Parts: sequence; C-alpha cells; structure tokens
Amino acid sequence: MKRYLWTLILTMPLFLTACANSQIEKDLDQKLQSSSAVRGKEDLDVKAETVISNNSSLSQDQKAKLMALQKRAHDQTEELRNQSFKLRDLLITDVAGPTYSEDEVTLIKDRLYKIQKQRLAVIFDSVDEANKILGRETANRYIILRGIGGKERE
Repeated sequence: MKRYLWTLILTMPLFLTACANSQIEKDLDQKLQSSSAVRGKEDLDVKAETVISNNSSLSQDQKAKLMALQKRAHDQTEELRNQSFKLRDLLITDVAGPTYSEDEVTLIKDRLYKIQKQRLAVIFDSVDEANKILGRETANRYIILRGIGGKERE
C-alpha cells in the first residue's frame, strides 16, 4: 500500500502537467485555426509593428526596445535565410549537375542544419529578450529547445 501511495504521489505532478499541457495544446490549435493566413516574413513584420505600436499598455521605452529587437531579429534571420538560399542553390546544382560530390553535399547539408539551428536560436532568444523588456522572466522548462542554438543558455 505504501508503495502504491508513493507512486501516486510521485506521478501526480507529471499527470497534472500533462493535463495542463494538453489544454494548452488544444488552445493553441484553436488559435492557429482561427488565425489569419501569414504569407511571408513581410506579413509577420507588419503584424509585429502593428501589435507593438497599438498596445496601449506598453510604455514608449518598451515600444522602442521591442521595435529595435524586432528589427534586429528580422535582420539576423534575413541574413541566415539568404545564406540558406545560397547553400540550397549549391545543393541543387551539385546533386543535379554532372560533377556530383558526396562530400560536398554532406558539407552543404551540415551547414544548412547549422543555419536552421541559428535561425531558431535568434527566434528563441528574441522571445526571451521581449519577455525581459516586458518585465516577465521566462521559465526554463524547455531545456531542449533552449539548447538548440548550439550554445549554452541560462
């Protein structure tokens, strides 16, 4: 009986967390379904600027910091996106061309992977920085996602 009770006590937080995450997932799926279509990076940039500038609960300082953060993140991800396009162009040329090199294809794939990790790191870091600007500290419960950028994060 004691063993059963301890098992129940130890697994209850996991069960409650799973239930909470399940509801969060359902809520997120509903938001995604009702969200307007985003056609590209330009749509996201306009949305970010609109949401920030129209938020009356933000101070002018917060708005300025968030706009600067948005521009910096945009510039960083745009540069990484351009690098990705160049590498994919080389990949197509190498795979479809007469001078196929397996070693070069492997190197291109490795670089593409690193660039995608860097893009995600920019996004995740920007979310964390935005939360700090807004006076919120982010929870460190998504350790795997936080480490995706290839650098140790707090």
